[in-house]
Amino acid sequence: MRLSPVEVFCTAITAVETAIAALGNPGLTRNNPLERHRRDVLASRVHPPQDDAALLVAGHRVLATYMPETHSPETYMPETYMPETYTP
Repeated sequence: MRLSPVEVFCTAITAVETAIAALGNPGLTRNNPLERHRRDVLASRVHPPQDDAALLVAGHRVLATYMPETHSPETYMPETYMPETYTP
């Protein structure tokens, strides 16, 4: 699983929220394009890969790489957190 989508979404959310914070209340009105951008980037949180799942899988892969005897994906990750596309 790649982390690049997670990084892109987080950066976009931070950029838009920073712009709205600099602009103030007018940035939240419907006629301001930033308001639409804010809704678009916040919607990215619900599209796969979701941040928590992507970071969890990435963390377990790193641990399994450096400590395979104690952090194998089968014993360390519950089935509910393992995406179907997971390959160790």
